[in-house]
Amino acid sequence: MNEDADFRRFLHRFYEKEASKASQELTYMDSQHKKLLSIHLNNLTYIINKNSLCLDVGCAEGLYTRFMAIISNFVVGVDLSSEKIKKGKHKSKTSSINFIQADWNYLPFKDLTFDIALFSEGPEHSVEPLVTLKEIRRVLKAGGLLEASAPVEPFYRIIPTPFWNIGKQISRKMLNAARKAVFIGHLNEFTKESLKGIMQKSGFQIVKSTFDPFIDQLVDYPFRVEIEEHMKRRVFPYGVILAKKPNHLSQHLKG
Repeated sequence: MNEDADFRRFLHRFYEKEASKASQELTYMDSQHKKLLSIHLNNLTYIINKNSLCLDVGCAEGLYTRFMAIISNFVVGVDLSSEKIKKGKHKSKTSSINFIQADWNYLPFKDLTFDIALFSEGPEHSVEPLVTLKEIRRVLKAGGLLEASAPVEPFYRIIPTPFWNIGKQISRKMLNAARKAVFIGHLNEFTKESLKGIMQKSGFQIVKSTFDPFIDQLVDYPFRVEIEEHMKRRVFPYGVILAKKPNHLSQHLKG
């Protein structure tokens, strides 16, 4: 229990420090993030209307929160970092947005509150992504929609080959070395199938999914730090999933 509390405090300090660095908008200047931004904005434009009650989990400075508020009359942005929340409030020019500092696993809302939720680049940052997704499901109304995205591992992590186990072991060692060298807040790794799987396990029905094409997944995580430094841009392949909270959940998924 103490270790868990210590780790959460470490994460809080990390995100407060990150908030003092470059703005959220600047991270979306590279081609990979521009592509992700385009997918999210297109999907959100389609599913949100002016009466939608919207929730942006892991909102940071509110880039998506502000976009959602262009359409909806009521949007709430939630983030762990008080500094990011402060920046979000400063950048927000509309009364239809509320920013709240809160733990993703303990959202301070009643059951069945929201129509739409966004969890962009969130599952990889969550201490317990399954718990977080279930918590988002809890505060969504029956039939509510969740748009979630996360970096995905390249194709050869999920295709069995004679060299797969050897490659995985080498990759893991390099991954650990990369994490020791630089921590960017990623606590979880997902493949295309495992990202879909955790969405379904948390009680959502997948409506639509978009994943970066095959060629973008040729680059593995341990090499990305060096490549990003050289190319001056992010190269994560991303997966975006639009999912629905069913009107009726089976008993084993409740809670």
